[in-house]
Parts: sequence; structure tokens; C-alpha cells
Amino acid sequence: MWSRLLKIKGKICGIVYSQRGMAFKNPTLKLSSGHSMPTIGLGTAKLDDEETIRKCLPTALDTGYRLFDTAYVYRSEKLIGKVLKDVLDIAQLEREELFIASKLPFNAMHPDVVEHFCRLSLASLNTSYLDLYLIHCPVATKHTGNDNEIISFENGCAVTEHINLTDTWKAMESLVGKGLVKSIGLSNFNSKQVQRIYDSANIKPAALQ
Repeated sequence: MWSRLLKIKGKICGIVYSQRGMAFKNPTLKLSSGHSMPTIGLGTAKLDDEETIRKCLPTALDTGYRLFDTAYVYRSEKLIGKVLKDVLDIAQLEREELFIASKLPFNAMHPDVVEHFCRLSLASLNTSYLDLYLIHCPVATKHTGNDNEIISFENGCAVTEHINLTDTWKAMESLVGKGLVKSIGLSNFNSKQVQRIYDSANIKPAALQ
């Protein structure tokens, strides 16, 4: 067993404990898209401050994690992208060795803004592509023009919009064609909603979270 202080740009971000040659084996699954996905990953929903992210991400990478599950609504993609870039440089890992997933937010369900929000996540995460992009939830909130306003309220109630999920899915498919994402999928969908997408899709959902 050995330990070391992990520094990023001179800042100590945690103590990493490991056993040389003993990082766990992270098996992969072959998705319907043809791409492989690690079966074990780090969820980042609760990582909302830089100190925590600088401790968790290097330790996860050192242990053998390669899948990082993020989302626009977590509001931490910019920090995660910054830390991942620093850690990859130090660990001499290539972007292709990671599997980065993100999610389309509720206020981006209109087909016209799907690509815009995908590109926002790409820019924040410092990557030219996502390995997996999911529709976060089958509910659409109003896009007010303020990208950071995930949910808008009127008279104390959230403002929702009627969006055809199959139209949103077609916009997701176009992201694959443009090389922005490798695989697309769904999150928080019930069986009927999944079937509706599956029946109309040119590219079938590769994952359901």
C-alpha cells in the first residue's frame, strides 16, 4: 500500500491511497450504438463545490473509474471539466480513455434548442464530444431565453410546455450525426414513454438511467 499527496497546479487536493497494480478491473458493456460503456462510474449530482470535486475525481481516476455521469442541471459541469483537464494532464491519460455522460435539461426539450444545450455542456466539460447524452426527464419546462433558468414559475407553479418527445429524440439523433455525441439515451422515462421513442427512432436508445 502506498499513499501520495495529489497536487494540481500546486494545490493539494487530497491524499490518494492505492495498492500498486491493484486498481479494480472495470468491466464494460457493449451498447446498441456499438460503443462500450464501463459498468461502474462516478455520479456527480452531489459534487457542487471545487474542493470536493478536486478530491473525488483524482481519487476515482486513480482507483480505476473511467465513467463520469454529469448533467447540465447539476450546475457543476464547468468545475468538473476544469478538474478533469488538470488531472488528465498529470496522469497522462487521453480523453478517449474516459466515458463522459451528460443530460439534456428540462428547459431544453424543444427540438430547436437541443443542440445549443449540448454544446453548452461540451464547452463546460472541455470536450469535443460526449460518450453518452441522455434526455434527463420526459417533462419540458419553458425555455425563457435564460439558459440557467431550469424551471420558471408563474403564480407559484412551474411553467411546463407540451413537447412531443419523439421530436426531441430526433434532435438528439442529429447530435450523433454531427459527431457531438457517440450514444444517446433516456433517463426517468417509464416503459410506455421508452416504447414510444423506440418505435419511432432511427437511432434506438442505448441506455435508460
